[in-house]
Amino acid sequence: MEKEAEAVRSNRVRQLFEARYTKKRTWDDVLAFHGWLYKRYPHLLRKPTNDGDPYHELKLDLHGLYDDV
Repeated sequence: MEKEAEAVRSNRVRQLFEARYTKKRTWDDVLAFHGWLYKRYPHLLRKPTNDGDPYHELKLDLHGLYDDV
């Protein structure tokens, strides 16, 4: 059940990102999206493991949806 909930969360994050940024997506968009998500849907952000980087966690969720330049 936990895997299912994680898949639903991850898919929702990807949907929101694609809807919000419809043109070429960059790392700057990922950073801006993190702030937007944090203010509006903080429950959709992964909890960083240990002293993990929250941007890294979001980067994992959005893999393949933006140009990592």
